[in-house]
Amino acid sequence: MKGIRFVFNVLLILAVVIGIQAIGVVLMAALLITPGAAARFWTDRLQPLLLLAAFFSILSGIMGTYISFVLPQMPTGPWVVVFLSLIALLSFIFSPKSGIIRRFLARRSYLKKTHRDHLMKALFKAKVAKQEVLSLEEIRALYPFHKKEIEHSLQLLTKQGLVLQDTQGVRLSSQGTSDAMRIVRLHRLWEVYLNESMNIAPDHVHESAEQMEHLLTPELETLLEQRLNYPNLDPHQEPIPRESNDS
Repeated sequence: MKGIRFVFNVLLILAVVIGIQAIGVVLMAALLITPGAAARFWTDRLQPLLLLAAFFSILSGIMGTYISFVLPQMPTGPWVVVFLSLIALLSFIFSPKSGIIRRFLARRSYLKKTHRDHLMKALFKAKVAKQEVLSLEEIRALYPFHKKEIEHSLQLLTKQGLVLQDTQGVRLSSQGTSDAMRIVRLHRLWEVYLNESMNIAPDHVHESAEQMEHLLTPELETLLEQRLNYPNLDPHQEPIPRESNDS
């Protein structure tokens, strides 16, 4: 690792010294930073990142030289930087790994999943309270500021067979009950973890659990249960449901 760092430092110093003499400080800074920054949006691995940065540099050099050749009185250096900046901007927007569009779609998908999970939790808690069916008016009253999201979630959950709708209202199917039970279990397990392992007061764990319940994988669920020694109650003394127990 030290050898690689030494080689990179030597190459960096040589590039800066030669580049400043050839094209100036501003252009040298742009040529040094922008290709790597653009490539970083596409990969975390060093070798592909170096290859992408080199490709972006070569492409920008060719395009900048072409513009300077075709159009009179157009300097090559600034146009190379323009094309590099354009590549960096496109990478920032369209990168499938961390681009703006990718993050926007991921956030929208997460919010939709959050609304669906909350709706299923509400139906499950009603079922535990011996109310098998919730009317549409009762559901809308639970989430008065998310009526559009609730309508969309109901349509999707019905299509997936997780909830059933009839003239009486909405209720969970058997598969929906199992899925909703897991959401509630994850929520309460995370509350127990925060309370027992992080020493957070019971009245401060709910908000974090509301976020984490949508992200915990089955592997983390198993790890939590083992670490917490399979607890039966959350910090609010609510039962943690299990597959063999619908309550």
